[in-house]
Amino acid sequence: MSGISNIPTFAFEHVAATLTPFDLPSLDSPALSPILNTNGLVFPYNPVISESVSVKYNSIDLTHSNESYYAYQSTENVRINISNAVWTCDTFDNAIYAMAALHFLRSYSLMDFGVGNSGRPPSPMWFNAYGNYGFHRVPVLFEKADWTFPNDVDYVGIPEPASPEYESRIIQTNKGVDSGHYTWMPMKFEVSSISLIVQHSPAYWVNFTLEDYKSGAMVRRDQQSFHDVPKTSEAP
Repeated sequence: MSGISNIPTFAFEHVAATLTPFDLPSLDSPALSPILNTNGLVFPYNPVISESVSVKYNSIDLTHSNESYYAYQSTENVRINISNAVWTCDTFDNAIYAMAALHFLRSYSLMDFGVGNSGRPPSPMWFNAYGNYGFHRVPVLFEKADWTFPNDVDYVGIPEPASPEYESRIIQTNKGVDSGHYTWMPMKFEVSSISLIVQHSPAYWVNFTLEDYKSGAMVRRDQQSFHDVPKTSEAP
């Protein structure tokens, strides 16, 4: 496509964190074309990634006992939080990628709503970071994101997709320019928090065995889908 750049000029981390929606192949959006070119949202600089694992127990109170007994109830969905995700707008490619990243987060917080549409909820995503024993094709639901535009950095005008200015591949620093086809964004900003809920399909749990998980078989496999692991107690 004319005017569409290939890969941003920033140096991606060696094992970059990525978010890839299930419906990415069907997207046709000039505003999201930078995300399409990198096969999903790539975090250009390593963010802080935290994981929360919790187990629920029911408390059983016994008469004349010094302590209660706890019976296992369930294991909660894993929560993943991405914070301190930095974006820069120092070049044209970096700037349009940063603008697309925010449009991506806004778009995937919405359902398919409107006349003649299906009412489909936001697409689940694959989350990847740091290799098989880090986060390997983990199916997640996007829950929320927070970011702030700071007031102590310079802002640049980013040409909007499909506009004549976009074809020039030049970011605008002259604040007096007509801003009709530009979006002004900070040279550097941070998405302070992205919350994800791990949500496996029923097929994943049909094929699940604790032995396979403990052995690493369900983590190390290079299957196309994290849900398609066959039952086996043998590690590959």
